[in-house]
Amino acid sequence: MKNKKISLIIPTLNAASEIECLLQELLKQNRKADEIIVIDSSSDDDTQNICRKYNEVKLLTVDRHKFDHGETRAIAFNQAIGNFVLFLTQDAIPADKEYIS
Repeated sequence: MKNKKISLIIPTLNAASEIECLLQELLKQNRKADEIIVIDSSSDDDTQNICRKYNEVKLLTVDRHKFDHGETRAIAFNQAIGNFVLFLTQDAIPADKEYIS
């Protein structure tokens, strides 16, 4: 899996209280993701500003009223560069540093 790329996709809505902890834990993984895509449903809290602090995060935005569990994930999936794509929710913190590997 050394030459394979891994993308992480995280759909969010008003995740300011959770997203920074999640991003920090993902950046501590033994196997780093090649990209982290956050697809945000037009949050009205600080979610997007927090994501913009991280160069490793590609931030996509969808209109909140057009959010759909499948379609929103498909939009992010179609932007992903990974051979493997991992989906997380905004409140899913990896239990250890081996999640990606």
